[in-house]
Amino acid sequence: MNNFLIGVLSLVNQILAVLLIIGGTLSGIAQPMSAYYSVPQPWSYLIDGLLGLIGGLIAAAVVCGTIAAIVTMARELSAIRAHMSIVPVITERRARDGY
Repeated sequence: MNNFLIGVLSLVNQILAVLLIIGGTLSGIAQPMSAYYSVPQPWSYLIDGLLGLIGGLIAAAVVCGTIAAIVTMARELSAIRAHMSIVPVITERRARDGY
């Protein structure tokens, strides 16, 4: 059950990252800084879209990077626990030889 929940969190994390990047880009395009110019500039949408993209990438890196680190730690701990539960088989000869 834990592995299933970790997988779901990983999927939601990836979707959240894409939404943050797209949302940042769209918000940059939707709110151009043309109000700061006396004459409207045709390139303001491009520049503001790029600034929104960079902002979305930074937000996705911080938020989703933290969640991805937690998911990775959980998977590694699960792998360690699975590896530790395997009991080595010691035969009589190996026990006599000092293993």
